[in-house]
Amino acid sequence: PRIVKLRQENKERIINTFIEKIDDGEINDSKYNFNSELTKEEKYLKMLKWWDDSKFHLRFAIRTPDLLNELLGYSLDPDTMQLLYDAEKAGIPFFINPYYLSLLHVRVPYYAIGADLAIRDYIIYSRQLIDEFGHINAWEKEDIVEPGKPNAAGWLLPSFHNIHRRYPEVAILIPDTMGRACAGLCSSCQRMFDFQDGRLNFNLRKLMPDETWDSRLEKLMKYFEEDSQLKDILITGGDALMSSDQSLEKILNSIYDMAARKREANKNRLEKFAEIIRVRLGSRLPVYLPQRITTGLINVLSNFKKKASAIGIQQFIIQTHFESPMEI
Repeated sequence: PRIVKLRQENKERIINTFIEKIDDGEINDSKYNFNSELTKEEKYLKMLKWWDDSKFHLRFAIRTPDLLNELLGYSLDPDTMQLLYDAEKAGIPFFINPYYLSLLHVRVPYYAIGADLAIRDYIIYSRQLIDEFGHINAWEKEDIVEPGKPNAAGWLLPSFHNIHRRYPEVAILIPDTMGRACAGLCSSCQRMFDFQDGRLNFNLRKLMPDETWDSRLEKLMKYFEEDSQLKDILITGGDALMSSDQSLEKILNSIYDMAARKREANKNRLEKFAEIIRVRLGSRLPVYLPQRITTGLINVLSNFKKKASAIGIQQFIIQTHFESPMEI
């Protein structure tokens, strides 16, 4: 209860700061704005409703050291601010949504000393990372892919940025949707080497699905369908649940159709192909942005699980990661 109270204080401070910035014209948003006739209390109540909307937290994500410090009540010390300025100068992106920021302590009573360090380490970059940025290699050599050439594990992939593969039975699917983005940037991100070249740069508008995604998805499903060893597909990104309900449903339906065709084709094969038995969604949104877990999303997941189990997909899993109990 005491931690909940601290977080409520943080939430109120962040909300009131955003109200001031909207009123002053520092923030202009077509969706999240105030009628000039609203009282301060009415603006606050409206902001509370926005807080429960995941899209609000993405639109109002913090992208600069100065705004981060302001929303933390100017509690960051000069040495930390210099680190953040150096990170910005090095080209490391900032993307912290207001909800996740509200988990950090500004007023630190005796019972909360150090309690938020695991969370703080996600968004306050280290000197080591800053010095290394620009020289980071892919942590796994299989992730270094050139078009038309097999990767280090020997797999020739149909798209060098949509599919990653290290093992015969497992493939990673990264969609050309908002699923390539995240609701926050972890300082320990294994894709940090990609940011050096400007990819996965948290430009959310740029990551909206383009007109070629449907045809590309069809080609990716053909690759899975014609593979004799694949059993497990991990949809990630970015973050699988960053895709809209409609986009995620389209991806899951495509996987279902592909798995059903593969199963049907096996009836006429002497040498049977491996069939899809597991589909996973890699996501930290239960941690970073629990507002994303809506009734609509649950319906999409539930509908897929029900029909997928009927064609032999035994496991449908959200694979998530909590760094600390303080993230709950």
